[in-house]
Amino acid sequence: MKYINKVFCSTWLVVLIIIPTSSSETPNLDAYSEVFSDQLIQPLQLKYTGDNYIHVGMILANLSLSEDRKFEDTKLGKKFKLFCKSFLYGSRGSSIHLVFLTDTATIPHIKRTLINQMGKTIFAGRMGMGSEIHSFQDIIDPEWIFPRSLRVEFVDLGHFSRNYRNQIDTMMKYYGFTEPSRIETLPDGRQVRLLFDKYQKDLFYIAPFYPEVFPESLQYILMLDVDLDLRIDLSELAEQRKLMADSEVIGVGAELTPHYHMLSKPHRVKYPDSDITTPGTKQGYNTGVVIYDLAKMRASESFKSQINEESYARLKEEYAFMGSVGDQDLFTQMGFKKPELFYDLPCGFNFQTYLNQLSKGEALELYSAYHNCKDDPKIIHNNSDASD
Repeated sequence: MKYINKVFCSTWLVVLIIIPTSSSETPNLDAYSEVFSDQLIQPLQLKYTGDNYIHVGMILANLSLSEDRKFEDTKLGKKFKLFCKSFLYGSRGSSIHLVFLTDTATIPHIKRTLINQMGKTIFAGRMGMGSEIHSFQDIIDPEWIFPRSLRVEFVDLGHFSRNYRNQIDTMMKYYGFTEPSRIETLPDGRQVRLLFDKYQKDLFYIAPFYPEVFPESLQYILMLDVDLDLRIDLSELAEQRKLMADSEVIGVGAELTPHYHMLSKPHRVKYPDSDITTPGTKQGYNTGVVIYDLAKMRASESFKSQINEESYARLKEEYAFMGSVGDQDLFTQMGFKKPELFYDLPCGFNFQTYLNQLSKGEALELYSAYHNCKDDPKIIHNNSDASD
């Protein structure tokens, strides 16, 4: 039986009284006033930019909710809830600065979800996901420590559309190919509608501009997708930045499907000896988890020289495919051309669950060669829903 200090127990009893533990309860917002900055600010107004925080960014905006539907009940809301829960349960005490690129209408939904998960996490004390509390020992886990300091700021996503309209439209011309929706039948007989307009949104074309819009005091940011399940303290991801070479400005993991291999067929026909999109470090990137070293991006003339229409046109011509998923395609093509700019993030930090439900023929045959991650999953990327 674990020894529990009486003072520690008393502290927990106080916390249990003031922190809400059910999503149906109204959160005590005053208790979190130091955590959240309520105002929607411009990127340059970020306050907590020092190296005493791990800086984590996420895009969450443009929610379409009916009057009778809560954000928590939507597919996106459930994914965000899991992210918040896993982020907090995985904490080992690191100080975290969360930056949400969002809009005014979405802020209350982000706050409510995060606050409810904070309350439940403090109550559970890292009891283990899905387990029941049988005793006080199930609540107290010596490895779990709530973030030493947690600060949350909300940045106006619309800033990018207003100030980079021409640049975004230019990128979309090369990396925003779309087609009409269609119905596909899965091997188990289920039918799903595939929608291809998702990547027509500006938010998929803004990453190259992060170094310009964020204050120079912000040296880096870890950008994460909503559909992630964290099994680590985020300090472990941040530590990967220290392994990046001087020329490497972006740390990003592999796309664990033959997606880019199939797209680049014309290139390989033209250049039979080309090794791009072969399994390993050449198979293309997935931007669900990315380390943007903003300081290096600002200083790299090599990187900046690629962010223009002339470069996009050259890349499209050389690699013979039109992108369709935004800046992920741009970075993939840049990585083929200038691999020295990119750090290969180990696959365990972006372990994708996509099961290749819709692939046929060659893509299906190649799947296992590309989804060949031997690392223990540290961040699970739940991108397996074929209807997304």
